[in-house]
Amino acid sequence: MGFAFEVWLSLVERYVRDVEAASSNLVTSILGKRSSNGWPFFLVNTIISTIYSTVGLCTLNLDYHTFPATVMVGSFCMSPFCVRKMDFFIFLRNKTGGLFMLQIRNLTLTHRADLRVLLKQFHLVLNDGDKAVIIGEEGNGKSTLMKWLYDPELTSSYTEWEGERITAGETLGYLPQELPETDRDKTLYEYFSESHLFFDQNPKDLAQMAMEFHVPSDFFYRDQKLGSLSGGEKVKAQLMRILIDKPTVLLLDEPSNDLDIRTLELLERLFLQWEHILLFISHDETLIENTANVIIHLEQIKRKTRSRYTVVRDHYRNYVERRAAIFLQGRSNRRSTTGRRRSSGMKKICEDLQQRFRTTLPMFPGNCPRKARI
Repeated sequence: MGFAFEVWLSLVERYVRDVEAASSNLVTSILGKRSSNGWPFFLVNTIISTIYSTVGLCTLNLDYHTFPATVMVGSFCMSPFCVRKMDFFIFLRNKTGGLFMLQIRNLTLTHRADLRVLLKQFHLVLNDGDKAVIIGEEGNGKSTLMKWLYDPELTSSYTEWEGERITAGETLGYLPQELPETDRDKTLYEYFSESHLFFDQNPKDLAQMAMEFHVPSDFFYRDQKLGSLSGGEKVKAQLMRILIDKPTVLLLDEPSNDLDIRTLELLERLFLQWEHILLFISHDETLIENTANVIIHLEQIKRKTRSRYTVVRDHYRNYVERRAAIFLQGRSNRRSTTGRRRSSGMKKICEDLQQRFRTTLPMFPGNCPRKARI
């Protein structure tokens, strides 16, 4: 903080005129007059800066060189100016405990083989504390979206895309659905040695992590090939390596696959205790219900000729119930207009709902309970 404060002192005189000018223009536009006192202007600018900081505008991708942003250094603020002049401070703010943000703007994903649009003009903003789950039918682009968010090059061989991803200052940790072929012949020690922070870990911390993941304490140093591990052990190894690198964003594609009950419970605790951004794909209804607070539902409608997405900041159960109510209302309306007899039996309603949502919401109650996969 002392270093940031010294930098601020060296720059504040340079930008104080900008502060007064920007604030004066704002006050003039609001009050219709000017004040000879500069402090109200500085106060207004402080409020503007706080708003900018709160909504995360200071973490914009550095490609936005002309976006007027305000950089906060501790409790101090500076006037709006070109982002290019303050790239360092934008980076510094994230690394010193500021708000993190992950953003997708106007993304369109098109499958090269059949020119099917997987996503059209997709928008998403995730902040610290968001635990988002992507749900939808197989083939609707869930894994493709996550791959693109981690690294667009991973999808370039089979998709075309337009849009923007904003991940400035973030450290992304990505768990693919399958262990990459390039890692299968590596020993466990070689695999973990490639982690940026592996050699910064002390043996006590590694032993604690091994105990929590229910693997031997020497797991990190073994000569065993990754490809020879069981499905659950592969997932554990990848998760542990991701966590060693201390990411600020977790992107996990089917992390609950092949895990035993104890490790699933560990995964659930990890999700609940995670303070930053979490985006995951899972068919574990219990995991989703207990952890997710943002639902991203990808759909292909009209006989898979049109894409549709829904982003809801709510718990999974509430979202399913609302979708069920909408479906029932539409079903009742159609039957009333055609003169058909309405069904009043609860069993029939449940059967209709499950049949309807079994393809659109794979985690609808009864589809895949956790115990059925163990």
